[in-house]
Amino acid sequence: MDWLNRATSSKIAIPIIGTIVAALVAIGMALGQPAGVPSLFLTSPTGSETMNVQGLGPQIENIRLSQVRDAAGYTVVAAGTTVTTTAPNTSSEIIATGAITTWNLTLATAPSDGLKQRVSCPGGNTTTLTIGATLPAGVAIVGVNPTSCTESSALGATFLYSTAANTWYRID
Repeated sequence: MDWLNRATSSKIAIPIIGTIVAALVAIGMALGQPAGVPSLFLTSPTGSETMNVQGLGPQIENIRLSQVRDAAGYTVVAAGTTVTTTAPNTSSEIIATGAITTWNLTLATAPSDGLKQRVSCPGGNTTTLTIGATLPAGVAIVGVNPTSCTESSALGATFLYSTAANTWYRID
């Protein structure tokens, strides 16, 4: 304790002790923060937040959180008597927004492995629904296709594409 009394009475030792305390506090804060984790936590993200993504090259891209949460997107199909739709490769949801008498739907023509496409009719009934696949060449659909779609069955039918099998599988 005698050294502490002498150190605190010295005008030189006080700045040194202050520097040591500040360094220890900084080290403690650094150790308490995991690497790469920001100190700001968003409890209710809106989807418009941006983040940096580094790919294989030197470029760093800015993307929106909504792209990470729902990169595939959706396609809405309007009401009509005879409607023909080819689902884009970028859509995971194909949604009828009104009543359709005859709906001829073709699943994505250049699907990536694992692409899911769900067909639903929350906006109105579809009397006759035909779901097909034309490309890639020789593609097949396995599972029972729905032949109609109703507002009350808004969950619809989901198909998953397998590149290895060149097949769309009905998974629900």
